[in-house]
Amino acid sequence: MVGGTLFSKRVPLTSQEFLEVWNLFLKKVPNKMGMRIFLRSLRNLGRSRVRSFLTVLGVSIGIYAMVVMGALAEYLHHMVEATKVYVGGVVHLVTKTDRRGENPGVSRQELERIEALEEVEMVSPFLVLLLDGFNLEERPLSLFTPQFLVGGLDPRMLRSGAQGIRLVEGRWLREGDDYAALVTRRLLRKRHLRLGGKVKIRHKFYTIVGVIDVPSLPTVPDAFVPYQRLRSDFERPSARFVEGLLEKELGPSLWMLASLVFFSRQGNLFLDRLAFSLSSKILDYYDRQDLLCVSSEDMGRGVDIFSWFSVLKLRSFSECVSPEEFARYLRKQLELSLYGNIDPFFLAKPFFFASFFPRDASGFREGLKVKIARRIIHGIYGRYYPYYILPKRGSDLSQLIEKVRKIAPKAAVVPPKKLVAEVERAMMLFTLIMVCVGLISSVVAGLLIINTLVMSILERKREIGIKKAIGASNLQIVGEFLSESALIGLFGGGIGVVLGVLSIWLANPWISSLMETGHTIFRITPRLVVGVFVFALVLSCLAGMYPAYKAARLDPVETLRNL
Repeated sequence: MVGGTLFSKRVPLTSQEFLEVWNLFLKKVPNKMGMRIFLRSLRNLGRSRVRSFLTVLGVSIGIYAMVVMGALAEYLHHMVEATKVYVGGVVHLVTKTDRRGENPGVSRQELERIEALEEVEMVSPFLVLLLDGFNLEERPLSLFTPQFLVGGLDPRMLRSGAQGIRLVEGRWLREGDDYAALVTRRLLRKRHLRLGGKVKIRHKFYTIVGVIDVPSLPTVPDAFVPYQRLRSDFERPSARFVEGLLEKELGPSLWMLASLVFFSRQGNLFLDRLAFSLSSKILDYYDRQDLLCVSSEDMGRGVDIFSWFSVLKLRSFSECVSPEEFARYLRKQLELSLYGNIDPFFLAKPFFFASFFPRDASGFREGLKVKIARRIIHGIYGRYYPYYILPKRGSDLSQLIEKVRKIAPKAAVVPPKKLVAEVERAMMLFTLIMVCVGLISSVVAGLLIINTLVMSILERKREIGIKKAIGASNLQIVGEFLSESALIGLFGGGIGVVLGVLSIWLANPWISSLMETGHTIFRITPRLVVGVFVFALVLSCLAGMYPAYKAARLDPVETLRNL
């Protein structure tokens, strides 16, 4: 008899020698919970170490891919749940563009009527800006990665908790707070801030009065300030910029618009050119100021599923409105600034013209310039920003939405269920893609296992024939090959899961360092680790069923005859 270890090199054995070795092996191994089966399977896999190693490697690569894709799917699932918390408690109201390309906005009277509804707790405008802006020279990727955002919101909306915003330390914003801010713990940690200290927002310093937790979404701001303060800080430089544009475009002749230029065809053409020139320059200014908005088309559809780490795609201002549409809006604002609701052709009446013509041309010019600039800027804020409607508890949401649509028929009303449904649909698409990738990996791994075991059957026909000749049942033969395939799944699945978890554990800090906000795109959960590992075992057992059946069907007489 030839001795050796379990993984010793194969040597030819006679039938009698093999029988002696096999019986001795079974007698020496303790009969404990499949220990004999485990060692027997380990010995059989060790007969062809290179082939077994390559099979285990192939399975581990497939399982590794499933862990990575599953971690991405877990992050997307987390985004869905966070979105439900953030948008599930409020109704979104946003202005929309009509067929003529005009956006009439939501008037103050309409907002007051909406807030007066018995189903409405409150209505709050919402403004989102970049906390710092883009610094492309130092951080070229900042244009394509999430940045810290600051949100302007009514303090009452923040205190309501309707959007999953929770106070951790300090106090809430109050009515009358000026330069006060709530910040997240993530922003505190990243910027080395503290409660009671100062945070720089849009080139101004705000006092940190509270620390909050918010749903972990890249589109949720990490700082909140009173809406009116943020709007005012952003509006004032914008108004000064528009005033400078008017001064540059028209100069001292600006005052003549009110009395002369509208009375002719040339005057109308001049006004058209002025509006279009202002349109392109103002849009460019807002883009350079890093103004972000959600377009009415996106709000109407619900969600842009291909945006980077976003639930609602935040666009630049020029992406939300075309220069032509904005020029039409500016022309109307110029007319309203000059004449209000008065037909300008009435100014041709001699008695009216005499009383309208200004005595102090410079004072009139300055006042008109400020008036036009304020109307333009106020119109922008009233037209292109969303509003949050907080329903009262127990109110009929469908009835509320119907009433809001009647009050503001030219605005888009987006119920929370629609936003959540769109997010779930988007995530389902990504999940389907990842399932397909996982299935491909599974098929490849299964084929590797089948190939390895079929080759093993061809090499071990004599051994199988002897076992069946001395009384081994078909069930025992099947169990032997299934145990080998399960062992391949155990090793391959274990290695793949460990490598996947380890690589994500190492990659997450690196990805987080690339993101200004510290977000990652992978999420490891216990159910993912356990699920993938169990899947590897089940897959290997399923793949081993055909070779096991093939081995059990071998005829011992025919097998021994060919020895």
